[in-house]
Amino acid sequence: TFTKYKISSKEEENSEEVEGLEATQLTYAQVPIVQDGGNWLYEHADGEKRKVPSTWTFPMVSLRDIYVLWNCRNENQKIVPMKSFTSKDVSFLQKGSKNLAEVRGMMNVISKEAASKGFEIKEVMTTNEALNAFSAGVGALNIPLLTPQGKARDIARTKWSSASRFKQLPSETEKAAETAC
Repeated sequence: TFTKYKISSKEEENSEEVEGLEATQLTYAQVPIVQDGGNWLYEHADGEKRKVPSTWTFPMVSLRDIYVLWNCRNENQKIVPMKSFTSKDVSFLQKGSKNLAEVRGMMNVISKEAASKGFEIKEVMTTNEALNAFSAGVGALNIPLLTPQGKARDIARTKWSSASRFKQLPSETEKAAETAC
């Protein structure tokens, strides 16, 4: 299948559609403005240049998938790893900055744990590197392995937004004991 890219210009009547890269779903995206270092930037209606097109939505995907997007370039959609995003890049989205902060917190916990187990966390990783690091570090989120109904929870397939509610942070007394050491 092919992705169709809607190539937009300053004048909407001059827009055209062309077939583009191989993908599994129909996606409309702006043509990126390529800057130094091969990073893709997109000009938005407010004149700001951001790392995502104005048509981009915050991915509501599994914890494993968001970890891959966090660490890997999305060549099909021309988007850099999400860990390089700033608040400005997602400020045009409702809850964009809040979502980015939540995801950043969880991804940093996973990466820190993976690094402590000997995995190299690079600026840009391959999908396999990211998946291996994820497997090594996801346990650090302390997400309960059982649902309240007693069923097994597949943490890797849990949506990141759910995982942010499930994670068990150390209690205040555990934090105090750790800092006392």
